[in-house]
Amino acid sequence: RECGALLLPHGRLPRPSIPAMAGSCQADTELRDLDEEQLWEILESHRYRIVRSTCPNRLTPYLRQAKVLDQLDEEEVLHGPQFTNSAMRVGHMLDLLKTRGKNGALAFLESLKLHNPDTYTLITGLEPS
Repeated sequence: RECGALLLPHGRLPRPSIPAMAGSCQADTELRDLDEEQLWEILESHRYRIVRSTCPNRLTPYLRQAKVLDQLDEEEVLHGPQFTNSAMRVGHMLDLLKTRGKNGALAFLESLKLHNPDTYTLITGLEPS
């Protein structure tokens, strides 16, 4: 089985794809090998789909466990009066995670793998396992 290749916007490959000998372990390695800028470029290029298809209250517990969001961040994302719909909440959550750098991007992708696998596959080209 072959891992799909991660594509940056405009179809550029960040590096050659890796055969998936250990399934998700190889996919995780492929994602971890990308630098912060590449990870966020991938996420931002799919921002519209992410904010439209993601339910923030499903992801925040995992993101707190991964220590990329704290309790105040979670409260702000889920209950901030300035965010009147789910898309605005997810957009704000992405903005917060971007300030957490590479760890924020990786934790977000991992949470998508668990709770929104179709979006994870669309973004990364990798099958969650």
